[in-house]
Amino acid sequence: GWHMRLTLFGMVEDEIRDLIAGHLPQKRDGFWDLDLLIEEVNTIFPLPSTITAESLSTRTNDEIEAILLDEAEAA
Repeated sequence: GWHMRLTLFGMVEDEIRDLIAGHLPQKRDGFWDLDLLIEEVNTIFPLPSTITAESLSTRTNDEIEAILLDEAEAA
């Protein structure tokens, strides 16, 4: 039950962090690919329609990670 869910969430958490590292470089110099990040996260679990590139564009990497992890936990 809960042990399996915890293990799966750990795997999803790792994948989200890898995706963020790949699509959102620490230096924000116009190379963030939020659309692709959202597209790839949606292949893992469905994001609500309120999570868009525009809604994330003013957030930091850490804030985006927290938002996506919260959504993963709720999924």
